[in-house]
Amino acid sequence: MTLRETKMGLAVIKAAYHEFCRDMDGDERDAVAKLWHDCLGKYSYETYGKAIKYHICNCKFAPKISEIIAEIHRIDPNSKHCPEEMALQTRRLQRYLEEMRQEKLEEPEPVPLLTGHTQN
Repeated sequence: MTLRETKMGLAVIKAAYHEFCRDMDGDERDAVAKLWHDCLGKYSYETYGKAIKYHICNCKFAPKISEIIAEIHRIDPNSKHCPEEMALQTRRLQRYLEEMRQEKLEEPEPVPLLTGHTQN
């Protein structure tokens, strides 16, 4: 998707959510468009547009980038994943596996149950 297409999607969001980018000047709007494009530019314009339309029809507040990405993945499960997202998920999985390994290593030895009476 091109930067121009990203901006067109943002214009649709602005039309639906009048508060979206309301108090921003031109430079700030350009920075917002660049950020959205950096995060969403790898997706197709068609899927991006569908995600925006779905959000508008189902949510009363303007979307966050992460909400649009989640919707894109719902619409098209084979869509490209953001490399930063994949790295974060990989780190979480590695941390989880390390914690599981540590729990297994630190598992205490079973204590035998005493039955009957002890001798004096």
